[in-house]
Order: sequence, then C-alpha cells, then structure tokens
Amino acid sequence: VYNIFFYYILLVSFLIVYIIKNIPKLFILYLCSLIIIFSEIVNPNSEYRELYPELSFYQKKHLYDSWIDQIKQADNTNETSVTIQVPKSNEAYNWPHNIVSFAYWFPETLYNHHIIHKRIKVILELVEMNEIIKIINKSRKSADFTD
Repeated sequence: VYNIFFYYILLVSFLIVYIIKNIPKLFILYLCSLIIIFSEIVNPNSEYRELYPELSFYQKKHLYDSWIDQIKQADNTNETSVTIQVPKSNEAYNWPHNIVSFAYWFPETLYNHHIIHKRIKVILELVEMNEIIKIINKSRKSADFTD
C-alpha cells in the first residue's frame, strides 16, 4: 500500500531537479523553503514536536485506542454522547487536544471512515497526565510499555 509513496517522492524529486535546472533562479526559493521547513521541524515549540514525551509509544497507542473503543462502544449501545479523558495541557486551548475542535473532528473522522455508524458528541474531560498514566497502567497491566 505504501509503495506508491516511493514513486511519489521519486517523481517530485525529478520534477524539482528539472525545474531548478531549467529555471536557476528558483534554486534560491527552493533553498529558502527547505530552511524554513527544517527550522519549523526542529523548533521545540513547534506543533510538530513529540506529543507527551513522558509516555512511551505503547502507552500513547493504548490511549488513542481506548478513545476509539469508547466511541465505538457508545455507537454500539446507541448513545448520543460519550465522555473521554484527555491529558490536561498547559498550552492554549489544551493543545494538542484542542477543547474547541478535538471533540468535533475526532468522532467525525471515525464516522467518515465508517468506524462508527452515527455521529456521536464527544465531551472532553481534562485529566492530569499522572492520572492518565495510572489509568493506562491499570487497564493494561500485562502489557510491556517500555520502548
């Protein structure tokens, strides 16, 4: 399935080389855009930084899977709303789980991908990270959460 990305990257690379070769002035624009993209990626305050560095990969996966399972269970029991616990953040609007938009787009994505059969209202309960870790460890005692 992901093999197409190789060909896509290859095609884009050839196109960039072709354009830069035929229009040399675009090299400066290309170089500037690479510098901007790189500086945005390595910026520690960027939106692309790692989410929840105190959690291992397996804990993060379990956290998101548990949210999906809660919403699927609410869909199966014909509930109209469900409350999920998300880590409380010091960022504006509780980034990355924005209290304004996350409760809308998360179940909407599940609905659009036919994971759930009807639209469900999600209510976010903001919980401290140490409580989230306790909940994860309690529900998955036998799992190995080491990286």
